[in-house]
This record gives sequence, structure tokens and C-alpha cells, in this order.
Amino acid sequence: MSSTSTRAPGRCPCWAASIALSTRLPKTVVTSTGAARVPSTQVASPTTRVTPRSRAWAAFADRKAHQVRHVLAFMGEPVIAMLAGVLFALFALGYRSGLSSDAIRSALTDSLKAVAGILLIIAGGGAFNQVLKDSGIGQAVESAATGMHINVIVLGWLTALLLSFSTGSATVGIVAATGILAPLAQDGGSLHTSLLVVAIGAGSIGLNYVNHAGFWLVKESFGMTLGQATKSHTAIQTIVSVCGLLMALLLSVFA
Repeated sequence: MSSTSTRAPGRCPCWAASIALSTRLPKTVVTSTGAARVPSTQVASPTTRVTPRSRAWAAFADRKAHQVRHVLAFMGEPVIAMLAGVLFALFALGYRSGLSSDAIRSALTDSLKAVAGILLIIAGGGAFNQVLKDSGIGQAVESAATGMHINVIVLGWLTALLLSFSTGSATVGIVAATGILAPLAQDGGSLHTSLLVVAIGAGSIGLNYVNHAGFWLVKESFGMTLGQATKSHTAIQTIVSVCGLLMALLLSVFA
């Protein structure tokens, strides 16, 4: 009997540990140059374990972010933002300054008197613009301009001039002319569209006569007669309008 006794391989702890370790470690391959490398297919890639708790937290964060976006979009609406500004001004400039309720109410009333006319003019221009759109005059003007081969800038100036003269409001002329010529402005670039806007604005101030409120404001402010106001105010406004058209046409050459 030999002095060293042998044990069964299956019962040797060292042998079992070596077998288990060899199965987990990647096998090395000796290349032709003698260097040892590990095959890429045997390199274990780290994996991220997604637990139910982490999934629940991710869903909760996404839901909260969605709600925050809705709140910010609501607060960013123009009407809501302006209302918040008015309320803040009432609190910061009114109550914090020691003004009484009657003084704040009087200030709000005076402000409404100043902007009521502007709001009515803009609203009337928008309503008139919608009437023109529903009547199909925009398509008619577009078809006529295509058949006549007229410059869009000249057409915008002429349309604003006629609408402003007929309605007695430059604002109505600008809003209506913009709505009519909007389909034609989409064909040009940004510079061409800007020049069209300039031409419409220039056309709206031409032929400023007795049906314009600005005509009577200038006449009464300087104490002029009707003939003097016509020779000065109306003529100067028309000359400025024509100069604006000429400048827009000159810049359109480089567009």
C-alpha cells in the first residue's frame, strides 16, 4: 500500500473548485504570433437588471413630466399669460402701493377707455377679413394676379391702398390685405414676404382722406381747413406710401 492515499475526484473539494472555475473563466486562444487572446464571443457583457421598483419609478417620473408639460403649456397661452401679468400688476403696483379699491377701479376704467377703440378697430378688421375670405375674393385676386402677371408687391400695395381708402381705417386695410394675399406670399422666400408686408403697410397709409380718423385728428390739431388738410396731410401720406412701394420694389431686385 502506498504512503499517499488517493481520493475519488468527485469528493475532492480542490478538484471540484478548479472544475467550476475553469467553466466560468473564458478560454484563451494562442495565436500564430504566440500571443494569448480571449475570443470575443466568450467575453461576458454586463447586463442591467430592471427591477419592478425601478420600472415603477420610471413610469411615475414620466407621468409627472407629462403633467408639468401640460401646466407649462397652459400657462404659456397668450391670454393666460397676459391675465397673470394684469393680476400681478394689480397686486404689486396697486395694493402693495397703498392704493384704495376705488383708485384701482378708476385706473382700470380709464385704461379700458383708451384701448376700447383699438380693440374695436382690430376686431372689425378681423371680421371684415373673414368676410372677404368666405366670399372667395382671395382666390379671385390670386387668379387675376396670375392671369395679369402683376408683381405681388405692387398688388399688395394696391390692395391695401384701396381697402384702407374704402373702409377709412389703415388697420382694416392691413388686416384684410394680408388675409387676401397670404396664399401668394407662400411662394416666395422670407425676404420677399417681408417686402410684401412693407408694401401692404405703405399702401394702407395712402389716400388718407375725410373717412379716416387720423385726417380729422391732424386737421383739428393744427387748425387747418379741409382744403389745407387735403393738400398737406393727404398729399404727404400718399407720397410716403408711393416711396415705400418704390423702396420695396428696389429691394425686391436683390431678393
